[in-house]
Amino acid sequence: MLLGFKKRFAPKIVSGSKIHTVRAKRKVQPKIGEVLHMYTGLRTKDAELITKQHNLIGCQEAQIYVGLRIIEIIIDGRHLEVNEIADFCINDGFENIQDFKNYWLDGAEYLEFVGDVFHWTDFKY
Repeated sequence: MLLGFKKRFAPKIVSGSKIHTVRAKRKVQPKIGEVLHMYTGLRTKDAELITKQHNLIGCQEAQIYVGLRIIEIIIDGRHLEVNEIADFCINDGFENIQDFKNYWLDGAEYLEFVGDVFHWTDFKY
């Protein structure tokens, strides 16, 4: 499976501090065990391979609600506690909850998202 990432995430994938990624639902669900081909600049002339040393270990449904003053993350129907939300943000390659919120909001005041968390480690929420 091809996965494109912003350049800011590449060092964290390589170092092992980014252990999952949040993605929109796909028409064809990836299969557990599938090799993850991770790139920056995917589908451009500037594409660079980050790694293809990981396989898809697991997939969990994610609902994310982000506002200027709120954040709620639900994984497989379970609401994450505040400390779990902080861990989720860091495990997804962000510095902290505020960094995560800024990235997702991108100037908006509120965002609702339903998708999947793809894992390439044994860690699950």
